Amino acid sequence: RDDLVTGVQTCALPIFGLHHTELYPPEERPAMAERFERLLAGLVGDAPIAQQTRCRDGRIEYVEICEKALEIDGTTLVQLVFYDVTERYWQENTLRQVFEATSSSIGQSFFEALVAALASALAVDSVFLMEADSNTTMRLVAGWSRGQSQVRGETFAIAHTPCGRVRQVGSFVRERGVRAAFSGQLVADLEIESYVGVAFYDEGGQICGHLCVFERRPLPNTEQIRSILNVFAARAGAELERQRRSEEHTSELQSPDHL
Repeated sequence: RDDLVTGVQTCALPIFGLHHTELYPPEERPAMAERFERLLAGLVGDAPIAQQTRCRDGRIEYVEICEKALEIDGTTLVQLVFYDVTERYWQENTLRQVFEATSSSIGQSFFEALVAALASALAVDSVFLMEADSNTTMRLVAGWSRGQSQVRGETFAIAHTPCGRVRQVGSFVRERGVRAAFSGQLVADLEIESYVGVAFYDEGGQICGHLCVFERRPLPNTEQIRSILNVFAARAGAELERQRRSEEHTSELQSPDHL
């Protein structure tokens, strides 16, 4: 039939910004009609269909579609239930990209690959991996800002910065207004408008560093970014601890007392 869609729950349409007649444009209808015939013949399994949909405003939304054949008043209908899984797909794709970019690296190579991969996957200005240097300063382990690697070992004062808040409470998120709320030099130099940072911990449970994202524009998905950073902050902390132990062991082997 030409009128492929007979009814739609209208509250779902704003997800796509489309009229119900646009959900399946004419060029897609023959393939969908064939699938419906297979469903009615019992040739389609229960697994949901994954589909990528471009919304009217250009956004890409990911949906999973569950199909079911219904008999109502002697008429056979096919019910489609759409589940918006965009956030899940975004997280899975981001994790996969970063894992693939860092899986073969250790030590400093891992840190540098990590910040570059996160900046690319999250589409943000800057990603910094910081290590606690003292109670008032932090040291840059690896950084990526606006397409360039940053100088390792540079130290920053944590006073009046969102990084200082991370050192205090373990994480800090601000979607906008960072420059208005913090007067630290790092904030001014990088023109930070939004920020996401999460800490990592030493074996004693003390904060020993953090992984953070800076952006010159407001970030609408700060909580999703924080969930991604939580995964890799823990891994970065473990790698820093492994590297520190390795350096201590090498130093012991080279000491005159050991010889």
